[in-house]
Amino acid sequence: MSPKILIVEDHLHNMRLMVQLLEDLEESVEPIKAFSGEEALMAARVESVRLVLMDISLPDIDGLQITKELRTYPHLTDTPFIAVTAHAMRGDEEAFRGVFDDFISKPIDADEFLNKLNDWLVKTR
Repeated sequence: MSPKILIVEDHLHNMRLMVQLLEDLEESVEPIKAFSGEEALMAARVESVRLVLMDISLPDIDGLQITKELRTYPHLTDTPFIAVTAHAMRGDEEAFRGVFDDFISKPIDADEFLNKLNDWLVKTR
């Protein structure tokens, strides 16, 4: 069974891009899609995931708040959370490090995305 990656992203184009890039990972994975914070909270209640890719700017709940909530779920306490955001400005990296394990800037660079995810998948085996 392939490991699952929860993708929380409200823009369809970005969601499609990430799902498409997942096909190029060294390890086969199954994407679980959530287009809002509420969908992420619901999906995470029933799914065990190896990684979480979290947009910061979501229409309903801030990605930082969702991540803090998801980290309280017992089956996600050791799951890496990666921020995927266009808000990666000077100083943001430190703020993200307090909540996230890593971050990827938008627009997404395919090579950076794949390298980081491949690394995290190896670390979480």
